[in-house]
Amino acid sequence: MISRKQKGPIQLMGAIEEWRKLGSEILIKLNEYEIPRLEKIRASIENDAKLPMPPIRIVPYGWKSPTGVIYANIKPITFGNVNRFTVIVPVSTLFIVDDDIILRKIICHEFAHCFWWLQQIYNLSNGFTKIAKLTTLSPQLTEEQAFEKQGEIDSIQLVNPEEWFGEWDAKNFMPEGDHSILEKYTTQFIRDWFNSGLPIQTPKARFSCVNISIDTRIVEHLNRLKKAGEL
Repeated sequence: MISRKQKGPIQLMGAIEEWRKLGSEILIKLNEYEIPRLEKIRASIENDAKLPMPPIRIVPYGWKSPTGVIYANIKPITFGNVNRFTVIVPVSTLFIVDDDIILRKIICHEFAHCFWWLQQIYNLSNGFTKIAKLTTLSPQLTEEQAFEKQGEIDSIQLVNPEEWFGEWDAKNFMPEGDHSILEKYTTQFIRDWFNSGLPIQTPKARFSCVNISIDTRIVEHLNRLKKAGEL
């Protein structure tokens, strides 16, 4: 049940022992329904955008922070000798968010964060002096303070969806701080995941941005945006 072949842009991340704690019922549904559902959503976003989307990794936890439920986040993940910005999805999100449209909005939102960071790295590597509010979290902050600070700056760490996604995803993009559509899922998370004693974790708010690889098709897109004066 946890021996699913690890190939393609969506893979499981974490130790076998961690996954086993979820129980056979969840693992069977994950493999037979939830991963194919996520694969279909990611492929549709990519096809509509006509750009390669970042990879996705699923971790065997429900995520919460000092300020609430976390449905997904991003961080660089090692691929061979380089790191690639990747969307990390706690497995709880796939079970709690049963509406494909809402899940698609969550994933697309995280892709927009990935592309924002890639755009900053592209700017730096091209010697640009104007960096669009590139922000980092001070190592002096506690984890709780880091989450609060990240919440303040997340809204500026998003690309313009019209420049990166297809028409539907750009028009229906979920901005930072729009929690209204997630309220019922937060209630469900507490009731169906947290209160059921399923594994909970708080991800780290910080990540290291070193030796990042950018897909050549993304570089070409950034070159087009630069030529059009959009960077």
